[in-house]
Amino acid sequence: MAYLSRRALLRGMARMGAAALLGAAASACRARVVQVEVEKLVTVDRPVTKIVTEVVRETVVVQEPPRVIERIVTPSPAPTTPVALRADVLDYGWTRLAQQMTSVFQETFPHITVEWRSLSDWRDYPDRVAILRASGQLGDLIESPSRTLTAAWAKDDVISDLTPIIEADGYDTGGLFPGALAAYRWRDRQVGLPHVAHGGEHVLLYDQDLFDQVGVAYPDARTTLADLTSAAEQIAATHRDLYGHTITASLPGSYPLLRAFGGELLEQDGSRCLVDEAGGRAFLHWLHEQVREIGAAPSPAEVERGAVAMWQAGRVAILRTSLRQAVALMDLQPERRIGVLPLPAMPDIEIAPALSAGVGYCVPATSRRAVEALQWIKFMLTREIGVRMFVEGYAEPGSRMATWQDPRVLDRFAHCAQLAEVVAQAERERVPANLATEPCYRLWGEYVARMLAGELSAEGAAGRIAAEIDALIGAPEAPPENGS
Repeated sequence: MAYLSRRALLRGMARMGAAALLGAAASACRARVVQVEVEKLVTVDRPVTKIVTEVVRETVVVQEPPRVIERIVTPSPAPTTPVALRADVLDYGWTRLAQQMTSVFQETFPHITVEWRSLSDWRDYPDRVAILRASGQLGDLIESPSRTLTAAWAKDDVISDLTPIIEADGYDTGGLFPGALAAYRWRDRQVGLPHVAHGGEHVLLYDQDLFDQVGVAYPDARTTLADLTSAAEQIAATHRDLYGHTITASLPGSYPLLRAFGGELLEQDGSRCLVDEAGGRAFLHWLHEQVREIGAAPSPAEVERGAVAMWQAGRVAILRTSLRQAVALMDLQPERRIGVLPLPAMPDIEIAPALSAGVGYCVPATSRRAVEALQWIKFMLTREIGVRMFVEGYAEPGSRMATWQDPRVLDRFAHCAQLAEVVAQAERERVPANLATEPCYRLWGEYVARMLAGELSAEGAAGRIAAEIDALIGAPEAPPENGS
């Protein structure tokens, strides 16, 4: 087969990731004069001649809701030469929050200014970065919301290895979700740090009234995917005008379900397709059974205006979605009795049924401001910024377990604590060795669609997907049986 050009790869990644990113704006609120006690960072000279930060409290009058700023540790000693960080980043909700927080950061680090020079939609972003790099104008901060794009940039030396800078700074990454951190590691190089993290489409919403009507108990921590499947089948059999659940069959949306069966698309190093093994075959068989044989889930042709629209209309009892969308859907129908739980796995499956995903900061290899860029990244990865991102509607609650379990986050969406336990165990996406991710997605989608249309069996679909993806990525042929 023909090899993909780098431009085709980046454009493909743009199309692949467009659906995964949603911008959000914070709710506007009426300004009012209030007195609020805030934490203020001050520098204090010590006899040991190093500069440290301490937090003091003061009462101030403000014209907006109170903002609590987390402790930020400055370098020691702090540089005095003015430095300007140029940010060429994505234009989404978290960027708008970052722009609002720029003045706070610059109060903490008065020698560093942040210039928001170039904001781009994800569809245009990879090409925009490529153009800036080719013209020698790429800034000091960029973002990557895609494991494949991060790997491509690292492979082409577009982005820096942050490992020595992190070690010299003494920054502790231990509080970050492991899978989110690993998504920005390439061949033992930490080429980025995640500031937004989540588990993909692994949040289940279920209609409690429909469960009550059928007499099915609500799911709990002991519920398996087999139990939920049984409940969905009972509801669909009792109510002929609705479905028990919907199933997203495309990638990367179906990764959590595939992992719920112990399956993976690829080997760890991306050298071989694993769909035609036990976990992949089990998932495809279950999908075929639910849609073609039992009818507990609609076929693609039976989905009316999308799975979300069917859920809102009360046409489906269980919906699998993302955290952000789950919160939005519950806000839209506050009168509806909706239960929430993370997607459970099938019995005896130990893999976390989720996909570690999100957005991370990277520093271009051409930047001479990596040390200062790390200070901004650390600032945006703090617990307080993560809380604000979620509570004010910009993004998921950061990339720290502590943020997801913060009382303010739980007051907004109490299920974040339970979801965080899954996100903490979720693995990053495995990408093909030649980084041809989108063509692999297309092959998966083509044969799954043919299976659901009745053209292929589950076993036939698994075999065709594995064979063609192996050919696409140049996988080595399996050795003959018995050494013959």
